[in-house]
Amino acid sequence: MQAEDIDVADAESRRRAQAALTNRVDRLRARGQRLLEEGWDVNTLILLADDANRLVEVGRHVGAEELIEPLVAVAELLEPFARPPQLPDATTRDAFADRIAALAGACAGFRPDDPVTLASQALVERTRSEENGFPLLVTPPADHAQIHAPASIPMQAPIPAQTAGPEPSAAIAAPAAAADPVFLSEPEPDPPREDAPLVAAAETLADAPATTDAAGEAARELALCYYLGEAGELVRAITQHLALRGISVERYDRVDALKNQLSRHPPGLVVVDAGFETALDQIGALVKSARERVVHRVHLAAFSAGGDLGARLQAMRAGCDAFIALPAATPAILARLDELAEAQVADPYRILIIEDDRTQALFADSILRKGGMQTLTLTSALTVFDELDRFRPDLILMDLYMPDCDGMELTALIREREAFVSTPIVFLSGEQSADKHFEALSAGGDDFLSKPIRPKHLISAVLNRVRRARRQQRRAPSAPPEPRPASGTVEQAQLLERLSGLLAMDDAGTRNGGLLFFGIDTSAAQERIGWSRLDRALGGLGRQIADAVGAGALLTRCGDRGYAVLIQDRDAPTLASWAAAQRARIVEALEEPAFRLTIGLCPFSVGIGDAAAMLDAAERAAAEAGLAGVSIVRGAVPVDPALGERIRAALKGDGFDLVFQPIVSLHGEEQAQFQVLLRLAGEDGRLHTAAEIIPAAEREGLMSELDQCVLARCLAIAAERHRLDQPLRLFVSQSAASTRDPAHLDWLQSQLAQGEHPGDWLSIDLRLADLDADLEAAQRFVAGARALGVLVTISGCDNLAAANRIVAGPPADFVKLGPGPAGGRTGAQWAELKDTVALIHEHGGRVIAPRIEDARGAAALWSAGVDYIQGNFVQQATGDLGYDFHASAP
Repeated sequence: MQAEDIDVADAESRRRAQAALTNRVDRLRARGQRLLEEGWDVNTLILLADDANRLVEVGRHVGAEELIEPLVAVAELLEPFARPPQLPDATTRDAFADRIAALAGACAGFRPDDPVTLASQALVERTRSEENGFPLLVTPPADHAQIHAPASIPMQAPIPAQTAGPEPSAAIAAPAAAADPVFLSEPEPDPPREDAPLVAAAETLADAPATTDAAGEAARELALCYYLGEAGELVRAITQHLALRGISVERYDRVDALKNQLSRHPPGLVVVDAGFETALDQIGALVKSARERVVHRVHLAAFSAGGDLGARLQAMRAGCDAFIALPAATPAILARLDELAEAQVADPYRILIIEDDRTQALFADSILRKGGMQTLTLTSALTVFDELDRFRPDLILMDLYMPDCDGMELTALIREREAFVSTPIVFLSGEQSADKHFEALSAGGDDFLSKPIRPKHLISAVLNRVRRARRQQRRAPSAPPEPRPASGTVEQAQLLERLSGLLAMDDAGTRNGGLLFFGIDTSAAQERIGWSRLDRALGGLGRQIADAVGAGALLTRCGDRGYAVLIQDRDAPTLASWAAAQRARIVEALEEPAFRLTIGLCPFSVGIGDAAAMLDAAERAAAEAGLAGVSIVRGAVPVDPALGERIRAALKGDGFDLVFQPIVSLHGEEQAQFQVLLRLAGEDGRLHTAAEIIPAAEREGLMSELDQCVLARCLAIAAERHRLDQPLRLFVSQSAASTRDPAHLDWLQSQLAQGEHPGDWLSIDLRLADLDADLEAAQRFVAGARALGVLVTISGCDNLAAANRIVAGPPADFVKLGPGPAGGRTGAQWAELKDTVALIHEHGGRVIAPRIEDARGAAALWSAGVDYIQGNFVQQATGDLGYDFHASAP
């Protein structure tokens, strides 16, 4: 071969390499453009920076100087955000958009002028400009066969872009890509990378679209519990308790029915009662199969009539997560089920990954995120301590060998911090020496996993460690929990929990306040400013709403739909006027004028008994507000016509459920006393609270019967406790209809005469508003009840004026305070409260403060002279009467 031929061959190879490089750079540009359009993803960003650096080296090798400069600019911009991984801000996004545009211009300007490239460009232009009515349909050129001939056959001249094609009917469909150029000769493939499988996995996970339908279905299944067993007090208690967590219980009394439903819709929890122990193997096999199909964990709990080793072994082989030997105390059973309910994705496991090899870190991060865990990846051991307190990991997964500080040294430093003494630390390393494994475990590690590791094994090892750690943490004695926030910005679950507690109270339908939904239409803004600036603008709007609602309200963000606010210190008309004024002020101050803001108001007085339904109603009202800007839920959800019939059936068949909330003394008394609350299970498994039952009973004219039904149940409970020498006092609400009915007192007298009851066991709870409505009837009823030895409680004492009305009316043994200002009392209001308590004490009454949520509120009420407290701080309402009043006494 002559020297000239060698030069020509080298030049041809260089042109082909440059063409391949241009194609790869253009693909990198398309990935960058996708980042701009779909939002930042830290894994894709890191891969993009690495690929840009690699293409710079290739460009220098093949002499593509025009492409090197924009590639270097992209790599330098992204590098600070890749080490350690973090998301860029809006300024960086704009700069990145400029560099991507420069990269596009460089690709367009750098096209080697060899015949192959020119021919491909002409074909692309022809594909785009073909006017045959069918975009992307290409009319093959006359030399179509020669274009795809072997390389040894000489190529024809480039196809002119302006050549007219035949009629549309003659067009032949051929695949063509709009984003990447089409080459008549394939460019050289990219050199294989050692980490190609890991990078491909990470890119696939990062670019995968969100499956919202699957996620929604998974969330619905998580909120389900299947119970295989007969009806009884235990399943009622479980149903009531899990309902407070938003979990619906479906009961089955046939194994085949449960197996059929379990195969189609795996829930978050399956409970098998002791009567079906023989079917545990079948149920366990189905649960194991379901765990392989769904992303969430399907928990299995088994009750057993005996606690022998054989039964425990059978349960373990069936895959049970919990084994409970009966008989057992109801609170212990509920606490064990709580552990399983809490181990779901509502509180994902937080895993801190420390790995200096970015590829390996991305692999572990992608696998664990796919397993439903929340991860934070750090590539520098020295940055760990900046993130520990903020991220609060459930488990730390780290490499053994890292620069600056190796895994054993880092473990020793982490263990020096009190808060992370018990946090599991797992090493993931390629080290095969058993001595090194023991050395790492001796330094404070909990486990050692060897690379390479299969994704399934990594997820299993991490999940098992975290579950054991969380279970141990729940069972270990701990410092008193921080009080739940009474106001401010909280997570949506916290707001719904607080709202559920308020709705569970008997007076939920008569209290002030309600739920506001600040609905935001972002469609116009999204098109104008993009996702990243949109999220920042939504955060600014949230701060404006928080400033507007002020102290005393709970605020939470509901995705991109808007914000929900729980307010308790204004009645519905006042709240609506206030909302309209705040909307006008916020709209005027909006940084982003493309937002459309509307407000939906769902007052407590509407009578919706479910927190999620109340939020949905407020959001619908906001969507329907239109130009008015503010809309109020007037009729709540449609009245359930079947609820009245269910109440009638429950009255005939003793179908109501009673739950009890302890009322605890602040001054050392150990008297067992409970507030009685009414519940009714619906056909759909949802528990109806008194806020729903009482309005329906009033519509049906059943209030007197309902009051007598509850009192009869309480009489039976008190008599049984008296027989067991475990006396107690029950506070039972009675309606205005009963106080006006003379026959009600006669009925109560006849019931009391039938059995032996302890003295002072019953206190009838009357609302102050009902007494004010008919004072004469109330005085007759109170006098008659006290003559029978029944105590009287008057609820709803909001201020000193109300206390004066109470002491001027029929005598009361107990007075319940109103909820008080939601944002906390001022100095003057605390002084008024002390005067109120002193006035009631002066007239022989004792004061109860309901709805206490934290220790700070209880301490302040104690200093004001209040006698008793009631609320979730003491204990949530349950079907059990086993509260330890001796331990709670100060």
